[in-house]
Amino acid sequence: IHDAALKVLAKAEDRGVRFIPEALEAVRPQVQAKYVEARATLECMGFDGNLGSPKQIGDWLLSRRIKLPETLKSKKARQLDPTKEPRFSTNKLVLEKLAWNGQEEAVWILEARKRLKLQQAFLDSLPDKVFKGMVYPSINMARTKTGRLSYSGVNLQQIPKHDPIGVGLRACFTGPRGFVSVADYSQVEMRVAAALSGDPVLLQIFDSGEDLHTQVASAVLGISPKNLTSEERFGAKAINFGILNGMGPKRLSHNLRSDYDTAARWLNDYRERFSVLANWMDTTWAEAEAYRTVRTLSGRTRIFRRGEEVRSAVSVKVQGTAADLLYGAMVAVDEAGLPVLFSVHDEIVADTRDVNMLVEVMQDAANSLFPEDLGCVSFEADGYFNDTWKEPKDAAA
Repeated sequence: IHDAALKVLAKAEDRGVRFIPEALEAVRPQVQAKYVEARATLECMGFDGNLGSPKQIGDWLLSRRIKLPETLKSKKARQLDPTKEPRFSTNKLVLEKLAWNGQEEAVWILEARKRLKLQQAFLDSLPDKVFKGMVYPSINMARTKTGRLSYSGVNLQQIPKHDPIGVGLRACFTGPRGFVSVADYSQVEMRVAAALSGDPVLLQIFDSGEDLHTQVASAVLGISPKNLTSEERFGAKAINFGILNGMGPKRLSHNLRSDYDTAARWLNDYRERFSVLANWMDTTWAEAEAYRTVRTLSGRTRIFRRGEEVRSAVSVKVQGTAADLLYGAMVAVDEAGLPVLFSVHDEIVADTRDVNMLVEVMQDAANSLFPEDLGCVSFEADGYFNDTWKEPKDAAA
């Protein structure tokens, strides 16, 4: 699969993606206006330093009597040398928690950083990467621990899919002939986990065709789907996305914006309701600890160094197998005569008008790659055709 996929990606790199400069100019004022607003607000609060400097941001927040956690590295250093000055964390998780608790300073730092990142990655640098109306992203198969694709040059994965500005940036890209078909897999990682673990409750949810997060919340809490609150569905969504990454109560409490005990209760109830999945994950972690390796469905192997934490083993197995499915799908799409332009996350973008064929090929490819004894989950895809990478439903954005 991987050798064939490498050839498909090489052709995609040579093919390139058509760039629409007018679309970039249309989105530029939005990015710049939000960044200018965020910077101006911070300056009114008294911060005019470097947004990329954790120390400057930390010193400013501390001066405003905002409590920050000491970094783990700083704690260890001060254990060895008590005279060292403590260093405080201002990473995204810390700032998000402060923002959720109503700290306006954190809200505007996050907003300014987000817009600055988009401005540097696309507004400032993208025009210089255009050659005869085309851009040529470099697609990397071997730069992530899980086997997922990554990009350099033009990093298409940095574009936020559900952000209005991200929608505008997607409108900057199209196929060589001025159109694209786009299809992506539905909840592919949870389907992979259901197939690999054989968890009967999770399998039944997928077989029912109902909304995954609603049904998980209903199963865990023992509440009828029609009586669930939006917060309860949000909780199920947060744990579905995090459980396969070895997320513990502390991180889940952050994602849920809840206290530690509530998050721990969610995790315990989840593990009890999906006990087969939980046991499969525990076995995967134990084998990784014992043998220092974990393998995807295709046999691609991740080796853990001595002393390295193996908590990512389940994620590597699930995300890596999902990547295997995507590689197989790209090969099948190419063989069907649908030129692949690029792939982001679980999405394939092709230079074709026949979106229905693209969806069908992707579904058939994923379902045929699983052996018969694991063929208990149906992999589904959905797609759209448009004159740019932007979804038609986002036309007004």
